[in-house]
Formats: sequence, structure tokens, C-alpha cells
Amino acid sequence: MRIAVVLLLYRSRAWMDGCLTTLIPALAAAGGGGVVLVDQGSGDGARERAEELLTAAGVPFVIEAPGRNLGVAGGRNAGARAAARLPGLAPNETPGWLLFLDTDTELRHPAVLVELLAFADLHPRAAILGPRLCGPDGALQRSARRFPRQADLAANRLAKFGL
Repeated sequence: MRIAVVLLLYRSRAWMDGCLTTLIPALAAAGGGGVVLVDQGSGDGARERAEELLTAAGVPFVIEAPGRNLGVAGGRNAGARAAARLPGLAPNETPGWLLFLDTDTELRHPAVLVELLAFADLHPRAAILGPRLCGPDGALQRSARRFPRQADLAANRLAKFGL
């Protein structure tokens, strides 16, 4: 399996249909993949809806249910570990790539994952890749930033206090 998508489920039922109805064809176009659902206990039906859509499409998935909200970093770490349990993987096999996708994301076209994986193939030393993120109006979403320096961190902290 080349790619596993990690989705954090916490008060995300409103976005399940948009996210998964665009993700499922993208996974198919990329030659398949799996989905890790990290249910962080929101109880709003997101997990049930995700299970319904993924089952109907025949997409392999696994559920990680820590029983509480671990936050973004904790949830993604739990999802990354759970990816090794995806159906269809051989023992000790892991997906080649993990895509951490927010549930309010809709993929603009099914070839998005194909293009991302093709780019990964061209850059075998890359450890982290990210697609261009655009808002519903097509405008570029500012999501990429340089690694913060101490001065950046200090300025951000001071800004929180109005300085």
C-alpha cells in the first residue's frame, strides 16, 4: 500500500461527506490506499458516517479510538502508529506514505494523490511533502512557513500580549 490517509474525527460530522466523497476517487486513481480514522470521542456521528462511506466504496480502513481527544499532534501520532494495522498490509509492512488530511478538506480533483505520489517518486530523499492548499474560491491558503527561529517565537509570544 503506497499511501494511508489519517483523519482525525472530533466534531467533524458536518465535513465527512465532502471530505470522503472527494478522497475516495483520489485513492482509487492513485491505485488504492487505506484510511485511518482516529475517533477522538466527539460522539457526533462522524465515525459512523466515515465507516459507511468507506465500506460502501470498498476502501480499507482501521479505527483508532483512544477514548479522548488527544489533540492534533497526539491524534496524528496515534493514526500513524495505527496505519500498520490497515487491512491488506503484510505483517511488518507499513504504507509508503502517510497523508494527514483535515476532515474539512475537499480534494479538487481525483488526480491530486497521483500527482503528489509522482512528485515523491521524483524526490526519493524527501521525507515530507505537502500539496498546494486553496480555499473554496481557489485562492492560495497560507499554510507553508519557514522553520521558526528564536526571534520569530519571541515576536509571536509578545504579539499575544499586544506588544
